[in-house]
Amino acid sequence: PDNTRATIDTDFQDIFALCYEGGVRLLIEEGKYSQIDLLPLFEPLEGHHAKAFFAFLNHKAVFDSALQLSCRDNLDGNQWRKRRGFPVHTSSIDLSEKKSQIGKAVSEYFKSEGRGGACTVEYYDRGKLHYFLAYPEDYSQSYLHYESGVLKRGHHSQAFEVVFIYDAELGAVDIYFNGGGDTVKALQAIFAKEAFVIDHLPPNKQKAYNLDAVKYPKFQFKLRPEWGIASVTITQLGIFRWVGKEPRQIIIKCGNNAHSESIYKELDLIAPYYSMDGRPARSTVEPFFARIKVEYY
Repeated sequence: PDNTRATIDTDFQDIFALCYEGGVRLLIEEGKYSQIDLLPLFEPLEGHHAKAFFAFLNHKAVFDSALQLSCRDNLDGNQWRKRRGFPVHTSSIDLSEKKSQIGKAVSEYFKSEGRGGACTVEYYDRGKLHYFLAYPEDYSQSYLHYESGVLKRGHHSQAFEVVFIYDAELGAVDIYFNGGGDTVKALQAIFAKEAFVIDHLPPNKQKAYNLDAVKYPKFQFKLRPEWGIASVTITQLGIFRWVGKEPRQIIIKCGNNAHSESIYKELDLIAPYYSMDGRPARSTVEPFFARIKVEYY
């Protein structure tokens, strides 16, 4: 039946969202928070799909939590912004009590855009990381759909996502919002005020990451033997290439083989070491995003 099939389709999408190495690791970590050791249960299962499916069928609460916390991997990486300047080590503050205040403030902010009438916030405490997942109400929309084979028009208000991930050791907050930079700054201010009663964040003079060195192929990560890391590979690189007075955003991917060399070959074509044929010199481009793959011994 249509209703049953629609539910199964949704379940399959959720299961597929955790069918990767990081998703399985999240399931194992979330199992520990629920006093469930999934490692021996996963051992006889082959592949990430089987493990995610097993957790969905047998430990749904663990699965649901891991699905929520997979937002850092599954949401668009280009829409995340990191902001330093928040308090460090706030064990004396019960952040779980702040979710209602944050929800009300986020709702009030988006009401000026004609949305945000309701906002639910879910909170997860995971050691040094504190997750606040906000779901403000979006604009009401009409849509066509089928009910038992009959075409009908309905109306609904979807939710959109605003995610705050507070790192208590770094004193930094990662914010996900699919929108402009001015709104992200406003959301940073909302989180500072509602979570820590900070009316004015200090100037953000220091970049969260200094990526300038990664635009050169001689760059190498400095690894220590005790870390147990075999290799670090840059798999994606985002750069700003200035065209006149306007920055142009370019994302370079290394392909299926995951070798950094292909990143730099592509970068040589876009921005050679010296300006030529109208192409800017390497020194003038500005990296703003890098995705890396870490392999352990």
